Amino acid sequence: MFASLSKAFSAFSGRPFNYIWASLLFLLFLAISLLASFALFLIYFMVASALNFTVDLASVPTLVVIAVVVLIFMFLADGFNGALALAYRKAVAREKISLVEFYTYAIRSALKLFTITLLRDIVWLLCCAPIIILYVYALSDYELMDILAAVIILGITFIIHALFTPALVAAGSGGSSIYNSLRQGFSVLRRKHINFLMTYIIFAFTWVLNFVPLVNLFTIFFAYPVAYSALCLMVESGGGSSRPAVVMKEED
Repeated sequence: MFASLSKAFSAFSGRPFNYIWASLLFLLFLAISLLASFALFLIYFMVASALNFTVDLASVPTLVVIAVVVLIFMFLADGFNGALALAYRKAVAREKISLVEFYTYAIRSALKLFTITLLRDIVWLLCCAPIIILYVYALSDYELMDILAAVIILGITFIIHALFTPALVAAGSGGSSIYNSLRQGFSVLRRKHINFLMTYIIFAFTWVLNFVPLVNLFTIFFAYPVAYSALCLMVESGGGSSRPAVVMKEED
């Protein structure tokens, strides 16, 4: 764990702009995807108005459109997250990813990352659905049951995301196929479960801080890139990847 964090921090200290540039590209394309998603729903609203169709958020057509728009956004966001992992991996090697490379890699890898994410969410739903149903229909009237249910669901979410994160990182930074990514992720969990868990806790903590105003100015451009890079290094070294490990370049 400390070796991965040390390498990531050393690379960041040497050329921080490579990390900052990668973070800026991710935020830029994520914002564009979000605006495009809103535009799709706006087009639906305009078409519905032209056809004199009342847009009701509870209606089936509107719910279908919202679901499709959300899936499209998730598809693009997963691709950009994979490109971000690649950009951080290149930054560890003191290389800067270009805007075109970031975009093309994101589009090319979006399907496999979206598939792994969808598989993760299905597993999450299968695990959490019984708890949600039990709470809604049997335990909602009891005191503190809402807090207990929330804690259990949060714990399950953390575990499932931790189990699938190595595969997502392998698919993103390593460019592995879906099958190889899942296999490499399982290898990491089997061989370096303690080190991975500690690194993942740091990564998850910095990810949460990305949503805290003002604090996120520090985490998005420093703490999160370092934690994410350390995660990429650990998955690469602990998963038995056929790709060569990231080698630090000498300073010019």
